[in-house]
Amino acid sequence: MRKSLWISMLLASSWVSGQTCTTYVVVDPFDHKTTKGIDGLRAEDFEAKLDHTSVPIVSVTQTFNGRLLLLVEISGTAEDATLAERANALANLAAQAPTGRSVAFGVFAERAIFMKGFSTDPQERRSSINELMAQAKSLGKQTALYDALHEALTLFGPHRPGDTILLISAGFDNRSKRNGGDMEKEFLAQGTRLLVMMRPRASMVPVPGQQFRWKPDSDMGVRTSAGRTDLARLSGRTGGAYTGFSPHFFEFAWAGYMVGILAPANLEKPKEWNLRLRGAAAKAHPDAIIYQPWELPLCSPVH
Repeated sequence: MRKSLWISMLLASSWVSGQTCTTYVVVDPFDHKTTKGIDGLRAEDFEAKLDHTSVPIVSVTQTFNGRLLLLVEISGTAEDATLAERANALANLAAQAPTGRSVAFGVFAERAIFMKGFSTDPQERRSSINELMAQAKSLGKQTALYDALHEALTLFGPHRPGDTILLISAGFDNRSKRNGGDMEKEFLAQGTRLLVMMRPRASMVPVPGQQFRWKPDSDMGVRTSAGRTDLARLSGRTGGAYTGFSPHFFEFAWAGYMVGILAPANLEKPKEWNLRLRGAAAKAHPDAIIYQPWELPLCSPVH
């Protein structure tokens, strides 16, 4: 009797461990000619492949509500009125996001500060963001970009499909304990998408122990270019995008589709995959570009 029960339990365990599950990713298809997003797509309009083998697409939803954290660099805003105006405009965008959108906000220089969590209430957001902006001058004059991104990831807690950070930064870092490689590992492990909107750097930058002075472009150019290269790669790998300053980019966080894909039972870690349009959709948009994460993530619950 015990032997039969043990065999039954073993078979049941094997059956459960061999089951597939649905993993969810946000993808955003664009028409290359019109530069506009492609609306109205259905599951049958996509083809997904893993190791050159098709994997089933079980759902495609164009309306979804992922969590968004808007993270704004404020280094140099005390010395550059244009940067200060842009930081305030972005704070207003976060505060005024429609009711029901789950939004958080953070600012950083040497240190980073954030709202206590995500809020769907514009009035609650406005109050929290005003408190943060009042503390902006106390965050230092240097820039710890990678450390701020690390702290931003921790604000999300357990991952949810659609989680996104929208970073507005000059791409320069002279203070962090972490580097671009560290952040790439953290973002891929977490599954969070990174959108990057570049802002110009301040015309004058602080030098420790001295008054503000002009910093040679050659030095700043090298440091900034490395940071921007890291951010461009990281945004691409996570399925995000990288662009110049445009307040309209804020809306990109909820553009595209939440796609449910039946992941194979042996998917033990994120793995490279391919997604493309097919059928009539492919014929209608032959030069489509799809923003998607480079690796298919593991299954996680949808909230």
